[in-house]
Amino acid sequence: MTSIKVTVTAAVGLLSAIAKAVPTVDETYPYAGPETPVGDWVNPTVKGNGKGYMRLVEPPAVKPASSSPTNNINVISLSYAGSTGVNIHYQTPFGLGSAPSVRWGTSRDALDQTANGASHSYDRTPPCSEVAVTQCSQHYHDVQIKDLKPDTTYYYKITAANGTTASDVLSFQTARPAGSKKSFTIGVLNDMGYTNAGGTYKQLGKAIDEGLAFAWHGGDISYADDWYSGIIPCESSWPVCYNGSSTQLPSGITPDYDKPLPAGEIPTQGTPNGGDMSALYESNWDLWQQWMTPITSKVPYMVLPGNHEAACAEFDGPDQILAAYLNHNRPNSTAPKSDKLTYYSCPPSQRNYTAYQHRFRMPGSESGGVSNFWYSFDYGLAHFISFNGETDYPNSPEASFARDVKGGEKAPKANETYITDSGPFGAVHGNITKKESYEQYKWLQDDLAKVNRTKTPWVIAMSHRPMYSSQVSAYQQHMRNAFEDLFLKYGVDAYLSGHIHWYERTFPLGRNGTIDKGAIVNNNTFYANEGVSITHIINGMAGNIESHAELSKAKQPLDITCIFDQTHYGFSKLTVVNETVLTWSFVKGGDGSSGDDLTLIRKAASHTATSSTATSAPTAGVTVVTETVDSYTTYCPGPTTITEGTHTYAIPKATTLTITDCPCTRTYTYTSRSAASGNGTHPAKTPVQQSASVTAPASAGAPPSSVLTSAPVTGTANAGRRSTALCPSSSLKDMKRQFSTSRRVLGACCVAFQIALCLASGNFPALLDVTLDELRQGLDGGSFSSVDLTKAYIARINEVNAQLHAVNEINPDALIIAAERDEERKKGRVGPLHGIPILIKDNIATDDKMNNTAGSFALVGAKVPEDSTVAAKLRKAGAIILGKANLSQWANFRSENFSSGWSSVGRQAIGAYFPGQDPFGSSSGSAISSSVGLAWACLGTETDGSIISPSQHGNLVGIKPSVGLTSRYLVVPISEHQDTVGPMARTVRDAAHLLGAIAGKDKNDNYTSAIPFGSKLPDYAAACKMSGLKGKRIGIPRNLMGDDSGFPAVVEKTFAETIELLRSSGAVIVDIKFGHFDELGPARDIVLKADFVTDLPKLYLEKLLTNPNNITSLADLQSFTHSNSGEDWPERDTRVWESALKLGFGNDSPQFREAYQKVQYFAGERGLAGALKNSSLDAVFAPSSIISYFAAPLGHPVITVPIGRMPDDTPVTRNAFGNLNATAPNQPFGVGFAGDHFSEEALIGMAYALEQQTQVRTKIHPIVAPKTELSDVVGK
Repeated sequence: MTSIKVTVTAAVGLLSAIAKAVPTVDETYPYAGPETPVGDWVNPTVKGNGKGYMRLVEPPAVKPASSSPTNNINVISLSYAGSTGVNIHYQTPFGLGSAPSVRWGTSRDALDQTANGASHSYDRTPPCSEVAVTQCSQHYHDVQIKDLKPDTTYYYKITAANGTTASDVLSFQTARPAGSKKSFTIGVLNDMGYTNAGGTYKQLGKAIDEGLAFAWHGGDISYADDWYSGIIPCESSWPVCYNGSSTQLPSGITPDYDKPLPAGEIPTQGTPNGGDMSALYESNWDLWQQWMTPITSKVPYMVLPGNHEAACAEFDGPDQILAAYLNHNRPNSTAPKSDKLTYYSCPPSQRNYTAYQHRFRMPGSESGGVSNFWYSFDYGLAHFISFNGETDYPNSPEASFARDVKGGEKAPKANETYITDSGPFGAVHGNITKKESYEQYKWLQDDLAKVNRTKTPWVIAMSHRPMYSSQVSAYQQHMRNAFEDLFLKYGVDAYLSGHIHWYERTFPLGRNGTIDKGAIVNNNTFYANEGVSITHIINGMAGNIESHAELSKAKQPLDITCIFDQTHYGFSKLTVVNETVLTWSFVKGGDGSSGDDLTLIRKAASHTATSSTATSAPTAGVTVVTETVDSYTTYCPGPTTITEGTHTYAIPKATTLTITDCPCTRTYTYTSRSAASGNGTHPAKTPVQQSASVTAPASAGAPPSSVLTSAPVTGTANAGRRSTALCPSSSLKDMKRQFSTSRRVLGACCVAFQIALCLASGNFPALLDVTLDELRQGLDGGSFSSVDLTKAYIARINEVNAQLHAVNEINPDALIIAAERDEERKKGRVGPLHGIPILIKDNIATDDKMNNTAGSFALVGAKVPEDSTVAAKLRKAGAIILGKANLSQWANFRSENFSSGWSSVGRQAIGAYFPGQDPFGSSSGSAISSSVGLAWACLGTETDGSIISPSQHGNLVGIKPSVGLTSRYLVVPISEHQDTVGPMARTVRDAAHLLGAIAGKDKNDNYTSAIPFGSKLPDYAAACKMSGLKGKRIGIPRNLMGDDSGFPAVVEKTFAETIELLRSSGAVIVDIKFGHFDELGPARDIVLKADFVTDLPKLYLEKLLTNPNNITSLADLQSFTHSNSGEDWPERDTRVWESALKLGFGNDSPQFREAYQKVQYFAGERGLAGALKNSSLDAVFAPSSIISYFAAPLGHPVITVPIGRMPDDTPVTRNAFGNLNATAPNQPFGVGFAGDHFSEEALIGMAYALEQQTQVRTKIHPIVAPKTELSDVVGK
């Protein structure tokens, strides 16, 4: 299995979807197929065993310097990133350990600029650890270079990192600015793949060398989902397959594409000229992208989605062979007809366009669209629109779950889904049967309305599927219903598509296929009659394993079809000649000759047809059209002499001739259809020479520019930051601070009113820093709802999670719960955290649709009997459990060579304050999420440092409560003697609120019976007072500081200054001494390991209702980890477990009691407890990086507060595992207070008083943070 991705599948998002965040992968039902599906019964291995189908290879983008590379740049692909930007996308098998970087400049010899970017990954099947380094990509890097000069050549070089070899110096040309009148040519293709595409590849590469501006690929890119073609028998109804012993292809294949196989190879359709495929889904992607890199690294390669990008398969073969394999892991078997392929048949990483979303980077964000699904851009005189013909409109070919549900279901059952179910990828506001409900439709409408036809007179749109074709299908009507009126209204000139594997060009068509006779000059020349008709071109001939589509011999092309070719492979060239002329040519892959040529002419602005008549000529099927116009334009493709009326024109070169001195009468004729036969290109209509009667001449040249314009769009972007319009004297944060510290009731009321006034005016608090008080004000005042807040947080997660890997899973019912909280608020039923979204660490169990994995696939699908106690308390307080945060797998209790924040489920979490930041601690996802505002606050767990350490490095307040103050029931354990659950928040007050919600006794955790407060806990939030330090005796372990401590100088200096601040705030400073760490360490390790051996089965595994992997002991867990490649073993070892098992005893043995007593002595009497008692201390104060080590073995509480950041000259150092940066400029650090059991109230008071005087958090800023704010969702 693969990583659980962020999902949103709420019922409100089904029947009337409102969530912009889309389901990336839904795993409601577990995947039950093979770990890595392989389409080869003889050789069902990843790397191959020398039998069966060949394991194909293509050269990587960069030849590695080493003969045994550990990492490599295998793919390079360019795309546009806004009008003056280019995105350099490259792919590696393993991470870079730092931000991706490109050196660039205007000279090959002077790459004097550096651009950094971001990386993302998904858990492909198989992972690159099982594939050759130069044949696999799992980490995807995007570097945008912005603000470049238009129409300029730049040079670039991808730098080496973490074992990669730097690229050669390469180059790209930036886009022409909108309005540039220079002619240009682009390549257009669809349905390519790696098979039968050799000719297309050759001719496209040649065209690029000759100056092609960019390539535009309209979907069905790699045909990765045909990995199973070699295991599905041929059928007469679909004679395109290979089965290891024979190959069948449709008739009429050009011989150039049917090359013989290499000696000894089992037939799989030959080579890229004849058609090999890989037997693995991901390898097909790798093959195609590496094969195409010589093209994609030279010019921007713009893509959009097709049906073959959706999932791992589309259909089954005879006897349900694929269902048997994917649904039940039965290779070379059969299944009943009722056993169909469903959404859950594919491995999770092979669903819902996952590979497509990661392997490309299109300018969705720059054009207001959605990632790689819909976007637009200008180039010279043309505006290009890429949109999604697969999802996100009514009755789209690939359905969302909203279409699958039956009756009153909140979500479909597995057998109600289809294998290619996908999306929606944009918001759906309203009824899913209405096109106006879809974000894509609204975006298209806005985008078209904004086109400035004086700058970009040509508007070309493309999606994967045609609106019209001689191969008639129901989806074409749905496409027309969704988009045709819009395209006609805004004058789209041509609509390009593919999907059907032939070449077909229609006459200009109006609504529902009405031929625009007045736009036809002849079969190869049309007028672009904007607002009346559109020329449709199906260009699905680039190659692909499925070969050509064939029209039945009993059928002929439709009357609307002008040119039809079902034989040749190839691609097309689109050339914008000038404001009024555009040409199109279909280039045959075999020899580069032309298979079709079209000239589109935009009429002069003054052209108006004053009358038009049509009559039938005596010849059957011939129509004569006479039109009286006040001007007209014709295109001369080269030197010629033409006569119009009594005037003769000598044309020296290709140009546009415009006749403007009219009225003029024009007469032309066209035939409805001639017989279409044979396999070659042929006209479906016979051209008839036009004739024109012209009353007066006009000079040759370009016609007047179009007068079609759009009004400029003005406005300001509201990023959700606090406005000063109604709050001129202070920000909301300042008001909150004033409110918190004011001693005058009247002043406090005024401040509270001012906050409410600002919120009511629509000036929403910024979610990066928002506090509980501000959220309560907004919710109570009706400025926004819990649904708004939840939507905003989900969108924020999806903005940055591919980069930070902070969240493992979003609660699919989050929006439903939010709506319930809003209704409860209306009725006055409000809890202390009512309607507030919170993320919890993915080892805190919830009895809902989410998993509780501890970061391991071993627990995916396991179900608990009820909520953990802390989760139940959150729900009781009214909180919305938004999702599960990533963590160090098994809370960092597995490996001796681990990296903090890594889990097999969530992959490597990365901090947000400097590139490649090590998050330091197992509650890493909780820290990252809270620090960049992916939720109001988060819960973490700590055994020894796992709340405090990531909190300090995430610029947060973290509270490690006393063992026993918060229940550990149904929290995946390490040690019952040290485990605790605590808050991680941005302010002390918010952390105190969250602690108050989860603390308390629990019959399921007998450690909580030691709570000394009876039935009523302290009001921890009320402890937040400025006087919190006054009179407190605070111990300073001086022997741990100084020259030999290992602390950086800035930490030492800041700590010393903070001690003086404590003193000036009324604290009594007492010097103390700690020691005996050498004696403490070994005993502590025994305690933790013996606890883990005992507690894992006893406190968690034995309580599971379902346990799909039958993990009942640590030994079972170790066995699973060693046999499951997704667990990254042996790269990350299991030595901690091996050592624990080697002990041979649990926590009920004499050996354990002896070790435990040593811990209590050295950490207690000779450590923290002794210091507190002997010096009558209220707390011990120390840098946060060491304070947990004193307190954790005793189960004592700690709170950390931000206090500083590492300076800009800090050297960057790597972590022990070598994949992240341990120190760097801007790294936050903190200080902590540790106290006696259940002294949280006093510690919170001290921390609050320090926080309010320093306000350090607000001065340290993350380098990665989402942009979505409440203003982006409220009312939308």
